[in-house]
Amino acid sequence: MKMYKSAILFADRKGEELAPLNEQYSPALLPIAGKSPLEFWFEYLCEQKVEEVFIFVGAHSTAIKAQFPSGEHWGFKLSYLLSKGEELPQSLVERNASQLPSDYLAARADVVPQPRNDGSLSNCFSCDDDQEMSVSTLQSLAWGEMKNGPQTPQLLLNLQEYADITAQVLASKLWCCTPRGLMLDDHKWTATPEFSAERIEAVDDAIYVGRESIVDRSVSIKGCVSIEANCFVDRGANLNNAIILPGSYIGQNVSVDNSIVAGSLLIDLKHGLAQQISDPALLSPIDMNAALTRTENSERFAAAMLMLLSAWFVLPLALLGRRKGSPTLSRRTHRSNRGSRNYAIELELLSFNTRWTGINRWPQLVHVIDGDLKLFGTPIEAVDQAPEQDLALAQGVLTPADLHPNYAFDDIEMQLWGLELANTKRSFLANTLKGISAMTLPKLGRKKTALES
Repeated sequence: MKMYKSAILFADRKGEELAPLNEQYSPALLPIAGKSPLEFWFEYLCEQKVEEVFIFVGAHSTAIKAQFPSGEHWGFKLSYLLSKGEELPQSLVERNASQLPSDYLAARADVVPQPRNDGSLSNCFSCDDDQEMSVSTLQSLAWGEMKNGPQTPQLLLNLQEYADITAQVLASKLWCCTPRGLMLDDHKWTATPEFSAERIEAVDDAIYVGRESIVDRSVSIKGCVSIEANCFVDRGANLNNAIILPGSYIGQNVSVDNSIVAGSLLIDLKHGLAQQISDPALLSPIDMNAALTRTENSERFAAAMLMLLSAWFVLPLALLGRRKGSPTLSRRTHRSNRGSRNYAIELELLSFNTRWTGINRWPQLVHVIDGDLKLFGTPIEAVDQAPEQDLALAQGVLTPADLHPNYAFDDIEMQLWGLELANTKRSFLANTLKGISAMTLPKLGRKKTALES
């Protein structure tokens, strides 16, 4: 069998068959269990020891180049060539003949590889010095001919086929398409330590959980469910045969059934309907530049114990010390850590009305238990408040100013110290110790500044 050192891929589909997802994704970049059709092709070409790959890209060229700037990871040189979109492969090759090799493998990279039992792919072709054969091969790769010709699987002809392909990949029915991450059980994959083997065992059907995604323990998962990277599925949500695309928030008690979610876009596969959800408490995009802030179970437990142990004296003080003309308990609209600054999720912040700040904040421990706030973090922000820096939301009941009231924090210091206190990469105990050390570190910094001046 002849070994080819070069390959030419065509990834210039407009993706109109996949509307409305084509507005956000090239067909070649559609997320499938943490990867994409183009990445599956790269992995196959790597196994074939290809040394140079040329890709024809169209309207989504910027996104494709940004995601795959080079082929170094797969051990080949990667070069991009432009197409007007769904041009005839033969025309593209003839127009760029001076840059292309004469012997190469050819395939459409905006469809999923179609495996044969013998280890080859039915939609990957060889082209060589036989000009007549090469012309015929390239003609068969024209998108217009492929979509209107004999129906073959894995072409991504519609959104339902996209969902079916995702299920096949999770079920390991396509040997050339392996999900990103680890297989913890049959048809169960995870790319994040947040979703442990213990939790995988509680799921009966196929599942994928992507990098940096958070799935609350109370979430119900049935059927084939793919949760891509940087998603947050909140308490009480129900997922049944669902695809959650990267950077999507699923709100509390929201049901997603036979649907695709892309930020605030809900696509109902059963009825063929797509709708933008305007309420960010239900569905919303997550700021991909900001890390998700999760309230750990240890924090929730600590907040519950604090409320339980202190209620006997806090509640009488709240009643006796209530300011005249004010209700005992007030509610104000603020941001929840479940959202982001660009896509805020509102929180009805509870507080007592007394002359004691500590007593006033006591009801806010409820928000820690609910997961809307951290125990330690940055100051709580109003929905319309413009931050000094575009940092992650990590608001806490206790802030750096509470831990060291005599230090004059500026706004940026307050944000950075608060983020350090809320650091989700450390345990709650480590953050508590960090909070204690924060009571002395600013003071030392203040003294040093005074000496230097």
